[in-house]
Amino acid sequence: MDNSSNKIPLLLIGIFFLMVFIGAALFIFDNPKPPVLDPEIVMSPQDVNPQQEVTVVTTVATKNNTSFVPRDFLADSDVELIDEKAKVYLIGSEQGPEGPLFEIFYYGTGQGSITISLQTPDLFFARGRAEEALQAKLDVSLLELCSLDVSVTVPYSISPILTGEDYSGVDLGLPSCPGSVVI
Repeated sequence: MDNSSNKIPLLLIGIFFLMVFIGAALFIFDNPKPPVLDPEIVMSPQDVNPQQEVTVVTTVATKNNTSFVPRDFLADSDVELIDEKAKVYLIGSEQGPEGPLFEIFYYGTGQGSITISLQTPDLFFARGRAEEALQAKLDVSLLELCSLDVSVTVPYSISPILTGEDYSGVDLGLPSCPGSVVI
């Protein structure tokens, strides 16, 4: 066997080890260790700006159990905080010639929920007006409005004596949305 045939396997082994070394070096330099935090650098209360605004996002639950972010309707001047602890707001209402037609409540806990309480025996008219008012308040399309989890209810004082039907405890739904109760 000549001397050149012994050099080829050694040359191949040398190239292999060189490639392993270069690959390891590239891996180490591309994946540096995370920085070690200096215990002397601690955020103190002086570092926090008390004037800094906190952004609160108002959300409404959807029918598929996600959150929808409408415009900030709680900042409107006609919105009334009913219960601060429970975060209940009266966000809309309308008066008719014989009294209130409806009231729209927003519950700010969890994902946020909306309940419309119809307050007149003319449920068909009141529910239609409430839907229009809610769509305007949230500034959403009808498709977006129908995706929201909105309850439309009738108090027992209105139903069944004044309407002829007992709708108390029934979610009537919004009149333009699929699945609503036909009145």
